[in-house]
Amino acid sequence: MTAAESFRLRVEGVFDLSERGTTVLGPILAGEVSIGDVLAVEGRETGPRATCVGIDAAPRMLRTMKDALPRVGLTVTAWSRDDVAEGDVLVATERA
Repeated sequence: MTAAESFRLRVEGVFDLSERGTTVLGPILAGEVSIGDVLAVEGRETGPRATCVGIDAAPRMLRTMKDALPRVGLTVTAWSRDDVAEGDVLVATERA
């Protein structure tokens, strides 16, 4: 199993930020995620995918995040609040 296949994040919040796009907030359950990774909602892997374009982990922006903090924010392209919801689990389908 690759790192991309093992990445999982449980969604605790979804925010549409006018200047940045959609940010998904939650704890990393397993694996790691990097900018450029392609994400899907677990169980809906054939549905819309999004690309991670930013990782926010207060107090700084990161290029890669691996289960070191209780919660992170992932800024993604191609998704809105209608595509992902609290309780969903995100998985990586492709590595950058």
